[in-house]
Amino acid sequence: MQKRDSTEALLAAAGVTLAGSAAYGIKTLLHRNKITICQHCKNEFKWKEMAELGYVKKAINNSAHPKEVLAHWYHERIQENAICRSCFEKEFAAIEKRLSKASSVHVYPSTYKGRLSIKSNSSIMIFTEEYKDREYAKQVLQAWAAYYGKNVITEARYDYSTHRNDNYYYKMWSYRGTASLLQ
Repeated sequence: MQKRDSTEALLAAAGVTLAGSAAYGIKTLLHRNKITICQHCKNEFKWKEMAELGYVKKAINNSAHPKEVLAHWYHERIQENAICRSCFEKEFAAIEKRLSKASSVHVYPSTYKGRLSIKSNSSIMIFTEEYKDREYAKQVLQAWAAYYGKNVITEARYDYSTHRNDNYYYKMWSYRGTASLLQ
């Protein structure tokens, strides 16, 4: 519905009144370029331009934060919603700011016996995929906690699985824990 409305609005703004196959041809061309309305600022933009510029991929690849978290954010927040470049840059700056707090997320292992003052109903279970580097798995877990707006991880523990490549045996590490907010 929005695409059709934006097409008609674009044609009307240009002062074009076409009938029959000419109107159909123009509308088909506009739909092929996927002119749509940004969900944030309500301006029209082309999905094709977004793909051609590749600024989404560049932004994620040039970031210092774990790519897995940024890719999840992109698929969850951006890909499903039509969003223009300027709004994407604002959203990306906000997620970068949130993920910059990942290093300050405190991690308490499952063997920790002390008491923590955790807000009720603020806990979620988080986990990572398997990585060759154990410390990188911890950094990714901290990034997930920061992504969800949490500042502490409790009951954290490493899990590993042994893999084999011919005669070479190696471990792949994953990390899991409960992300929460301290009071």
